[in-house]
Amino acid sequence: MMRPKNAKSLKTGVAFRSRHKSGEAFDYNQEDHRVLLVRESKAGYFYWRTYLLCEKQDGSLGVKAALNTDNAGIVSAYVFDFTTAAEALGWVRIPAKRGWMYEPTSKEFWHYQTEGR
Repeated sequence: MMRPKNAKSLKTGVAFRSRHKSGEAFDYNQEDHRVLLVRESKAGYFYWRTYLLCEKQDGSLGVKAALNTDNAGIVSAYVFDFTTAAEALGWVRIPAKRGWMYEPTSKEFWHYQTEGR
């Protein structure tokens, strides 16, 4: 759903302004078992690189990688680097908030947005 940047909602619990509503951000299903997360440290912040486990593991899709993931342990499989693809299209990740180790929802690995703001 796309709305203008200045769109407002009067519904309870809905943010007045949302980058999601204006098409400047998106989230993906973080509970899918095919999502593999690899922690990265960059400029003093933590981010998660997202890989997607390829449906076919016969070498016809993705690239073979050995990953030490936060959510599935050590995985050796054919994967698609979702983060690289998203960044090539202008989407960026946001860093984990302080205290992310104690509050899993502070990781926000599933959120991508456009630059700025």
